[in-house]
Amino acid sequence: LKDWWLVKSDPGSNGRRLGVAGVSSRGNGGIRSFASAAILKRHDAVTLETADGITVLIHGQLNKYRTHQNGFPSEV
Repeated sequence: LKDWWLVKSDPGSNGRRLGVAGVSSRGNGGIRSFASAAILKRHDAVTLETADGITVLIHGQLNKYRTHQNGFPSEV
């Protein structure tokens, strides 16, 4: 995900609800939006694993404005 932010997903494993959403651009000029299931594991600084088994790679800075719009405090 190139532009990404935190979201509250449906409760995942053990009641976890923290997810990520964002947009990714493709080489042909197309843009795709994405919203994850709950995050289960962080493998490294840019690789997350979700409750539904998807591996998400994040790049760039957290979009704090959109994160705040999704109900997270501005201190995140």
